[in-house]
Amino acid sequence: MSLSKFSIIPECNVLIEYYAGNVSLPHFLQLKEAESKHPLYSPLFSVITDIRHVDFHSFDKTYVESFVNFITSNPEFVATRKTVIITQTPNQVVWAQMFDDFIREIGVHVHTVTSPSAAYSWLHIPIDKIPVIEKEHAKIIVG
Repeated sequence: MSLSKFSIIPECNVLIEYYAGNVSLPHFLQLKEAESKHPLYSPLFSVITDIRHVDFHSFDKTYVESFVNFITSNPEFVATRKTVIITQTPNQVVWAQMFDDFIREIGVHVHTVTSPSAAYSWLHIPIDKIPVIEKEHAKIIVG
């Protein structure tokens, strides 16, 4: 089973992505395409990518390269912005580092953390906006 969802919070300039299960390259690409078609989408939004529940045992470097090539070849994704990746296993950290290595050429600044609160801190989310993001983040995880 695999799951990929997103939520856009325009008042916070944030896009939250959530992936779970045996996620493969098509799941990442389908979610990015859906995001770009959403009326509130902006490539300037900071991105919180939660991969804590993803099984990366069969995920390799060519998937990351293909994913980054997809992003860099589509103008709707190319912009200077911050992306924070929430991880909890060594394999997820390796994936996040490979993503960072490939994506920085287009101005995306990537940081890897182990908790949502660390993600909010790195993105400098104002304290009064954190409850809004926490609520939306919890909503896409649950259902």
